[in-house]
Amino acid sequence: MSSRIEPAIWQKIIKQNGFDQTSQGVLIEEPFQLLASRVQQAVASQPAYPVGRVNVGLNNGVDYGNTKVWVSISVPVLPMESDISLAGEAAFIKVRQMVNEASAAMGLDPLP
Repeated sequence: MSSRIEPAIWQKIIKQNGFDQTSQGVLIEEPFQLLASRVQQAVASQPAYPVGRVNVGLNNGVDYGNTKVWVSISVPVLPMESDISLAGEAAFIKVRQMVNEASAAMGLDPLP
């Protein structure tokens, strides 16, 4: 079962957080590439540039945790509200997708 995230969802959250959907003329499908590129550019120009990190975790389970799926994603970001917000939304969407795929493989009901 593939629960691929539609490009329109990524485009919507990229735009909602004030970013352009292209980077150097290349359409960005998932926002993680955009965020990583911004961090790399900042650190390349100023090695001591402060870099933040957004961590998102989600689990699904049954029988009081007897069978459980846990996925965690960590995204490096620039310490700006727009980057942190985009990383948080994107990481949650991606972690939910990954939990649901693992849940299906283990016979668990998916999260909504």
